[in-house]
Order: sequence, then structure tokens, then C-alpha cells
Amino acid sequence: MRSLNPFFAVINYFYGVNPVLGRREFGYLPTWVEKAMGSAMYPMMTLTQGGTMDHHFELPKVNRILGNLKAHARRDLPYEVKILNKDVVNAWCLPGGKMAIYKRILERIDYFVNNKEEMGLKGYTHPESGEFISYRDVRKEDVVAALLGHEMTHADARHSARKLEWSFVVQALIFGASYYTSGWINNKEALLEKNISQLSATEAKEEKDRIESYRKTHRFFFNWMVKLGVELYFLMGSRHHELEADKYGTRLAIEAGYNPAGALFLQEVLKRESHGLYDYLPTWYQKIQGLWSSHPPSSERQAALFADVKLWAIQGA
Repeated sequence: MRSLNPFFAVINYFYGVNPVLGRREFGYLPTWVEKAMGSAMYPMMTLTQGGTMDHHFELPKVNRILGNLKAHARRDLPYEVKILNKDVVNAWCLPGGKMAIYKRILERIDYFVNNKEEMGLKGYTHPESGEFISYRDVRKEDVVAALLGHEMTHADARHSARKLEWSFVVQALIFGASYYTSGWINNKEALLEKNISQLSATEAKEEKDRIESYRKTHRFFFNWMVKLGVELYFLMGSRHHELEADKYGTRLAIEAGYNPAGALFLQEVLKRESHGLYDYLPTWYQKIQGLWSSHPPSSERQAALFADVKLWAIQGA
């Protein structure tokens, strides 16, 4: 049995269990590389996105919420958050757990929570079952916890690492396929030059035209179609990651003692800040438009979250 240990060690490394999702998945990027990449990218990313607000009055509260969430993270990463001086309703997370929240989203969360009754934000009703979850007890801390939990999950569940890993693999496969087909065309051309004296002028021209058509097809496919396919693939992967981050980020918030309805409320903020136009478009148009979006619409995210919020709210009660 001992002779099998190295084999299983290799399997567990390249096809190990994701600590958040609880399922095996392909992976090869070491944790230290994730941490190093995030640390290297963090200063430039924050600088180009408005700069950090190290004395923002909300920073102590945000750091306190982050500390509560970190205690329940599945991976030991150097989680850190900065508030950025830019009017954007968004947040992001780099590999290794380096996060940022734009000041505008904190301002809008504060406004929506303090004015939820006047704005008619009484709760969320599931569009199919008609079940209702109230926003009455939702505090700003609950919504910020949902936001931070979502971003933390991108690192905790290896979303950023998986994208990097698969991007390297896909690019290597595309390069290999392009190199092979280009070589095949070159061989065809070399063979034609070698045997051209044995062909008539018409046959030589036809063969040259055929080889040129191969080259044009190769250029079109690898310059445009492959890039399009890869972009769609990673966009779809991003949408799946967003739903996972909603689900397990909410679990983090609940384990840290926050109201899970804050996750549904966060989507209300995002939906209204985007003016909710997407949710009023025809379903067929939403599906087509969704192919080019890295995030699902907030209405879809709320519906996907509902069962988990309801279940975890009951378990946490």
C-alpha cells in the first residue's frame, strides 16, 4: 500500500476536494502562487481604481465584519479589504483574498437600508412559489457581510485560481492546434513546390488556391472563432462562479452571525442601481444578452439564493 501513496498524493493534488464546494476538481496552481499574484497585483489595481481611502469612516466597520467572516473561511488566506475612492457600485477580489469595495456601493447600501420602508422594500417574494422573506430586520452590517462574503468566496472557492488554470490549459491547446494545422499547411505547400513540375498549370493553380483557402480558414478560425468561443466559455464560467459566490458567501455571513436576508437585499441594491432595465426585457433577449455578461441578472441571483437563504435562516434560528 505504501507504494501507492505517491500516486494518491498526485491525484489529490491535481484533482483534490474543493474545501468550499465539497467536490473534486482539476487544479494545479499552488496556494503560494495565488497569494503572490494577489499581493503583486493589489497595489496597482487599487491605484488605478481611484486609490485607497485608508481613513474612510466606514473602514473600521468593514474590517470588523471581515474579521468575523474570516473566522469561518475554509482556506487560510491573507484576506484584506480596501475602500476605493471611486463612484462605482461594485467590489472585487484578487487571487489570494485581496479585496476592494468602492465607496459608492457602501453609500448606496446605507441609503437603501435607511430608506427601505419609504422605497417599498418590504421583502423578497419568490416569483414561482410566492414565498416571502422579510427585509424588516436587515441592517447595513448584514448587507456588507453578504457583499464581503461573496467576494471572499471567489478566493475561498478558488474561482480566480481556476480561471487562471483553465486559461493556461485552453491557451496551450489552442496554440498547439494552431501550430499543428499551420505545419500541415506548410507541408502541403512544400510538397506542391517539390512536385509542381509534374503538374499542369491548371492543376498547380488549383492546388495553390486550395492551400490559400486552408490558410484563410486557419487565420479566420484561430484569430476570431476560437477567441470568441474562449470568451463565451469564460463568461459562462464567470456567471456560474457568481452564483456559487452568492450561495457560499451567504453561508459565510450566516456562520458569522449575520442575517441571510442581507444577501437578497444586496441584489435589490444592485438591481435598482442598474435601474432594473434588464429584468423587464423579454426572456429570449435576456438569454442572448446574458451570453455576453459576466454576471447573471440580480433577479436570477435572488431566485437562485432564495432556497438557501430560507434554509439557512431556519437552521440559524
